[in-house]
Amino acid sequence: MPRVYRFKNADDFEESCYRLGIPWVPPQVIKLNRKMKQEWQRKVLCGKIKVHKYRERNKRFLDRYRECLKEATRINGVVDPDSLPPDVRAYFLEKKRRREYHRRFGKVIKERDIKIYLHKWYPWSYNYKGEPAVVLQGFYSLKAARKRFLTYYGRENLKAVHWIKGKTALEKKFVIGQSLLIAGKRKKPISKILLTEVYRNSKSSAQRELGKRIARKKRLGSQQKEKYFLNLVDKFNYGTKEYRTVLKPIPEKLIKLSKAKEIESKRKKALYEEE
Repeated sequence: MPRVYRFKNADDFEESCYRLGIPWVPPQVIKLNRKMKQEWQRKVLCGKIKVHKYRERNKRFLDRYRECLKEATRINGVVDPDSLPPDVRAYFLEKKRRREYHRRFGKVIKERDIKIYLHKWYPWSYNYKGEPAVVLQGFYSLKAARKRFLTYYGRENLKAVHWIKGKTALEKKFVIGQSLLIAGKRKKPISKILLTEVYRNSKSSAQRELGKRIARKKRLGSQQKEKYFLNLVDKFNYGTKEYRTVLKPIPEKLIKLSKAKEIESKRKKALYEEE
């Protein structure tokens, strides 16, 4: 029996179909109840119902669709659906709905800030002119920000990344930059949706899924919402080999023990040389 994702509403049902590899969901299927949606999904996965993209199924209709868009009336540069034929209008509205669905939750997570916030921490480095430049990728928690960069750049390169609070950056009149100087090279800062090597190809789907969960938390403040978002990213990456090995801390006891062994080995070596 193929795996079927659980869903509560039409958006969750359409998202589960995209995850399972179903390229297109007909509008009449979305109007069905939950039980009939599950039956339709199982039949598609078992191969009893074949679903193709509407564009591949009827190429003549696509040519007609383009001609109708050219001849349609426009209001403020936007196509008026009422001026299209019924079948073309249905395809136009379905295409618009799918486009808005993919963009709605993707815009919830913003990679860069619009301005410098006083209580956020920002990475900075010197630009080509020798001026201290701040990259507008702010975090409320400095510990969480360093953890992001540690996972991606490693411990040695993390030393080259400097952090400053937004209030201090405004007082010292830092300029706004686009890249950081890491390991002698100019690099753009990492994405906030930090995915390990296993999941890095599914960034767009992860962005929609995380944005959907954050959009439900309407009562959370900005700091609590960022903490919730970073926890979601950690859960998404939890268990991967890259995430475990890079973030594995070194206990202080082992560091002290290794230094003690090093001193002891030097003392023994000196004694053997004297004999």
